[in-house]
Amino acid sequence: MKMRRVSTLFMLAGMLLFVGCSDDDDPASPTIQQRAITISGSLQIDPDMTVPPDAKLCVIWDVDGNGVDYSYLYGEGSVDIQAGTFTLTLDAPPRTAMNISPDGRPDVGVGVIVLADFPDTKPHVVSKQEITALFGAVVNTGIIYIDGNPAEWASHPTLNWLAAFNAGFDVGEGKETNDTHDIWVPSSTQTFVLTISDDSDDFIFPNWK
Repeated sequence: MKMRRVSTLFMLAGMLLFVGCSDDDDPASPTIQQRAITISGSLQIDPDMTVPPDAKLCVIWDVDGNGVDYSYLYGEGSVDIQAGTFTLTLDAPPRTAMNISPDGRPDVGVGVIVLADFPDTKPHVVSKQEITALFGAVVNTGIIYIDGNPAEWASHPTLNWLAAFNAGFDVGEGKETNDTHDIWVPSSTQTFVLTISDDSDDFIFPNWK
């Protein structure tokens, strides 16, 4: 399946990855250990590109709300253009941005990191009209959150790839397939980069659903 550009998500040097574990013992979801994630790294910038100082680095989650897909903003980071670095921390599950399982499997969140002219960075459904300029993205990389035991997804006909991830927060990279949809697989690298460009074709993500 051909991967999609980030513009369709709205409908609308290397990175160091650190996953922190909480000491909080939640009896309702005992398999979840990775309750916070901090991602920080470097920038790859088109030399002809100018990023306005009010551009915001946010996580956009791809949500299926009762058959209607929409994008949800949850999570904000920062970019230092002069230093060539960025950082973003999520210290709580994306409860309002989860895909709710209809058959009792753990709920799932899938988000991507983008740099755009977001007028409001509070958690909310993102409309087509509010995003007028996209400046960058951590290409083909997703933040995966599974609210329970990922092994419960192993028997699902299309989303069985979720079983390969850790419970709680994890990071995936897109993989093309010969089927209708692409998949996410656990990331095998720690060298992610925030790509900043004025060419939207540079921002590619898997068409996973």
